[in-house]
Formats: sequence, structure tokens, C-alpha cells
Amino acid sequence: MSEKSIYKQAGITIDVTEIKTLLAKFGDITPNLMRKSLRRGFAAIGKEVKAIQKSKIKSIDGKRKVGIGFNKKGKPIKNGLEKSITVKTNVDIKKGKAYMFVGPKRKATDLGTPSKYAHFVESGVKPHLIDVKKGQNQGRTFSHPGYKKRPFVAPSYDTVRAKAQRMMLDAMEQAIKESLK
Repeated sequence: MSEKSIYKQAGITIDVTEIKTLLAKFGDITPNLMRKSLRRGFAAIGKEVKAIQKSKIKSIDGKRKVGIGFNKKGKPIKNGLEKSITVKTNVDIKKGKAYMFVGPKRKATDLGTPSKYAHFVESGVKPHLIDVKKGQNQGRTFSHPGYKKRPFVAPSYDTVRAKAQRMMLDAMEQAIKESLK
């Protein structure tokens, strides 16, 4: 991807040597079964990370005056940021690559664009001036007081990182055993 992620510091690395040992235990498995088992492993980790992110957002919501997220009419969405948290995985066996992302959606059709402001919550905003270019207040300048950072993506990965390897291996082993029955 050519897009630069603001959540680059957050991530979990899985040691593939243990995965290779697990796969060798079951002998020759098909690429489809390999893909299925990897997806199952990612799903187990993703579910845990998603739950932690949502709980961190709930604690942030109590400290904010305005909800993050707006519908197509510009009205604030209650719990918009929390609703936008999603798990995205991609497993490409031919290329030997797989990844998982857990965090706010970039595009959320039914919610408008709640993740449009998620990075401001994660990394904070310094006080700055806003020049209004459209609408009723066109030509006016407002002073934004800034926003203290309240990270929720990076800490969720940090919390799960220690047990991610075991979760991945357990879920993969279960998927393989179910398919071989």
C-alpha cells in the first residue's frame, strides 16, 4: 500500500517458525486449509484487540463533549468512533504474505465518516487557528484549543502482543483439526 498509516507504531509480529512446526505436525495441507487456519488465527487476535479498543473508546467518550463521527447530514453520531472499529485481514498464500488491521474504518457508508477524526483522538491536536472557507461563518477565524492525545489503537495491540502468538497457534490448530475430521 502506498498510503502511510498513522497507526504504524502499533502492530504485532508473529514468529513463523512455530507456525511452520505446527503445519509440519499435520503433514501436507492444502493452500485453502492454510488460508482458513491463518484467518481463524487472525480472527482470534482481532476479536481481542477490537474489544480492548472499544473499551478504551468508551472510557474516552466520557471525557469528551462531542462524539466523534457524523452522519451524511452532519449530525453527530452517538458512539460513532466505537461503531467504526473493524477487523480487516488479508491472507495471500501465493505471495506468502498475511496481515491484520484492527481500528477505525476509513469509509463507513452507514455511519458517514466516523473515522475521519480518529487519528486526532489517537495522537492529539495542538492549539491552532481555523480559517472558515465556506458557510455562514466564511472569512472568520476561530481558535481551536487543542485536544489531549488519548491513544486507543497502539495500547490495544500492546495489551494483546504477549499472548498473540499462542492465540494464533491455538486457533490455527483447531481449524486444521476440524477440517481434517
